[in-house]
Amino acid sequence: LINSFFRAVVAWGEKNMVMKKLFLTLMCSGLVLMFLLACQWRAQVGGEGKGLSNPIEKNIQPALEDGEERAVFYDAVPENGAAEIEADTLKKKYYEPYYPIQKDTSLYHKFGDLLLKKDKLTGCYYVKNVGGYGYQGIAYYERYPGILNKQIHQGNKPSELIFYNKNRTEVLKRIKYEHLNPYLKKHKNLKHAYPSFEYYEAPPENEKDRYVNAVPDTFLTFFNAGWTTFNGYTPITYSLVPVKGNKILGWETTTVIIDWKGNSILEYREDNFTIPLMISDEGKLMIYAYGQYPDNPYDKAVDGEYVIADIISGEKILILRPEIGFKITGVITDNLDGSFRLGYVDKNYKHNIIIYDVINLNQRKRYYRKFLKTELVKARKKYNYQTYTDLTSHYFFTKTTF
Repeated sequence: LINSFFRAVVAWGEKNMVMKKLFLTLMCSGLVLMFLLACQWRAQVGGEGKGLSNPIEKNIQPALEDGEERAVFYDAVPENGAAEIEADTLKKKYYEPYYPIQKDTSLYHKFGDLLLKKDKLTGCYYVKNVGGYGYQGIAYYERYPGILNKQIHQGNKPSELIFYNKNRTEVLKRIKYEHLNPYLKKHKNLKHAYPSFEYYEAPPENEKDRYVNAVPDTFLTFFNAGWTTFNGYTPITYSLVPVKGNKILGWETTTVIIDWKGNSILEYREDNFTIPLMISDEGKLMIYAYGQYPDNPYDKAVDGEYVIADIISGEKILILRPEIGFKITGVITDNLDGSFRLGYVDKNYKHNIIIYDVINLNQRKRYYRKFLKTELVKARKKYNYQTYTDLTSHYFFTKTTF
């Protein structure tokens, strides 16, 4: 009996050890699996300065080649389903830095007590959370040498330009955006506010006639854009919205452009909502988005337009409208040479046709072609193309000089 008891105890102990080993094995495997899933999630979501959370917004990433840091170009894939090539098939291509701020290899720039760090995604310098965190903090960005965009977190847009000397030790000029508003001197009953649709609305269709010649009670005004471009210009848009009671009577926008010396070189008015996209290096041409602003009940281009205008004369040189069945989605790709691809999507979201519409303001050229999605997939495999310039050597593009 004693011998049988001891044998049972030994057998139970051996069985218990096996169970312990099995439990430890399963636990370790679970931890490894959780770690791998976390790594995969982090790679997909991306961290600050580590990757692309949205390929449309940023398409420049750092890369090292022969010990030198260079910019990497991606023919970006939109997340809205309009992409012609799967993201994992995209391949990078190297370009020499084009703009002055991109050519600077310093990791930090010091402006008085401010220490700005180089952003490897864009090449600009920045510091955040100055004086506090979240909505209480202030951010500063240097997108062109010696010019800081001061950004308050409310509205997530810059509010002031600060110009420094070459050594970044002395402030030469400060420009607050609210002081540049061209409507300040034109209207006394001006209110700095956005026409939020929680309160404001367009007159009903059956009442529009009696609002045609109505005298506004108030003129609402607000500014937008305001980021300094990489070639030194700062376009700021100011909107004017006349209202009577809570009824919106109209909508117009004036674009003010500041050059790298702090001088105002343009006031450009449009009877619709506009957003400037880019200014040519020599400061002679501007391209801006016209319309496709859902908050404007009087939008005159609901599918959007792009307009290229002469800054000196104010003349509209080229108006780019989407073809029937398409609408504008914005800028897809910014190239380092100052050219960029405009985005279009078909209204039915079938995405069988992909439009390549590339504008180079500096060269005054436009390249345009419609591709079948399957055609681009074959082109990727056959020619391993990276940008539209690679495609122009294999396919016919309509080339326009303006």
